Amino acid sequence: MKVNLFSIPIFIDTVDLEKIEISEAEYQPTFLSGVKSNYRHQPQVHPTTYDYLANIIDKHLSQTGNYKNPSIMNVWRNLYNDTDTQEVHIHANSQWSFIIYETVEKSRTVFLNPSWKLVEALYSDNVKEFPVSWRPKVDPGTIIIFPSMLEHYVLAGSSGTTIAGNIHLEYIDE
Repeated sequence: MKVNLFSIPIFIDTVDLEKIEISEAEYQPTFLSGVKSNYRHQPQVHPTTYDYLANIIDKHLSQTGNYKNPSIMNVWRNLYNDTDTQEVHIHANSQWSFIIYETVEKSRTVFLNPSWKLVEALYSDNVKEFPVSWRPKVDPGTIIIFPSMLEHYVLAGSSGTTIAGNIHLEYIDE
């Protein structure tokens, strides 16, 4: 019998980019990497966009247990040029996060195994059962929903925009 102990759920879906209405806000170098983002100048998100995204997100997160008071917060755009990167980071003060690949043609996002340092030390990233990282292959209009605690970063080599956001909720004990 095989048991996948401590597995990390990630959800991948598509969004209709025509239904995503987010105002333009000032881009400025942000995060340690200096990637251009409007994270500090939160753009306005149309209420119908919140409703649309909430339905997609709820469809997936409902598989993770019972929760209450879900809210999408801190929605922003990142603007990547071919040489831009983003350092390893998590999304603090939320339980789930998402990335929508808006105009980025090729994802350069890398998600790290929570035990990546131990895996790398013991298995040298050559054992299929113990990967160090995962690189999603996505098209524009793809949304990835992931636990906010999951470390990830962005490699250089792609240009375009992504929309990112955080989700706060309270899980209910049964």
